[in-house]
Amino acid sequence: MTLARFRGELKTNPSLRREVDRCAYVAMATAVQIAACNVAHLLQARLARWLLMMGDRNSPDEFPVTQDFIAQMLGVRREGVTQAAAALQRRKLIRYSRGSTTILNRVRLRASSCRCYKVIRGLERPARRPTRAPRDAPRRPRRDPPGIPLFSCLPVQPIARKRKDDPCSAVDESGLALPHQGSSCTLS
Repeated sequence: MTLARFRGELKTNPSLRREVDRCAYVAMATAVQIAACNVAHLLQARLARWLLMMGDRNSPDEFPVTQDFIAQMLGVRREGVTQAAAALQRRKLIRYSRGSTTILNRVRLRASSCRCYKVIRGLERPARRPTRAPRDAPRRPRRDPPGIPLFSCLPVQPIARKRKDDPCSAVDESGLALPHQGSSCTLS
């Protein structure tokens, strides 16, 4: 399909436009969440999140991937990935050897990951269609939260929320997670 034809389809096909907008929103929101995750969470939890995301895109939960590649994806040294993967393997959550990784216990690996995995999975699920309000109901104005674009097909959800029991889960005005500070951090 040529670019001109695709643009024409976007103009005449609202459902295609909604899906393209949704995909763009999910891609951008996921990138923002992962960037915040890389600053706020420990490597082992980030590795668990990354492996779960890879497992979601591969069937079965076995995929070829090197520690060097994972280190590049997580923005850390390979030695850090080696240590984090060894810890997950000792707990029998994964098995890895020379370029191959297998998720052994998805439920426990999910419990070991940071909460960013759940946020990202929530973004990837299609939004439910809202029920129509009666015609005489007052309309609420649409607002764009600072720093997050609002696409016509998706309601904007905060990327991270402050938890009452976690002093380290601070968020800024736009709803993005801030790096934790202090020695009382409960992030895992």
